[in-house]
Amino acid sequence: MNTYAVDTEAQLKLLAAAEHPAIPATSPEPAFLALPKLSKTLVSYIVGLMVTTPYFRGSCDERAKGLAEQHVTSTLASLNTLNGARYKTFLQETIGGWYSLFPEVRAAPRAGRASLAGEVGVDVEEPEEGEEGFIGGEVPVL
Repeated sequence: MNTYAVDTEAQLKLLAAAEHPAIPATSPEPAFLALPKLSKTLVSYIVGLMVTTPYFRGSCDERAKGLAEQHVTSTLASLNTLNGARYKTFLQETIGGWYSLFPEVRAAPRAGRASLAGEVGVDVEEPEEGEEGFIGGEVPVL
């Protein structure tokens, strides 16, 4: 099973250079060229999404209408000026540099599923009076 999960900068650089293999022509189908797994189009769409993430409900916010599309188009135009080999090098350098800026993240040592109130066999601790989050008083009758 193929996975795109990466744990190290070296794995990320390998992913940036990876390609879907070329498909030779058959009698009913044409041949297909080898394509990068992280294509120029994919990277352009990610850039467009990153530009609009600060806006609430990107397509509904008037400030963001058409913003993603403009960035996708301009980024794709810039990336299309690079040939395949230069694009891979650019991607490896850019992604590798970005990855090295962030600290290594590990799972919490006791990570697990949170228990739900009312679950069989689970004791739910009730907050005491005066404790933060405690709401006193009677439950209203509706």
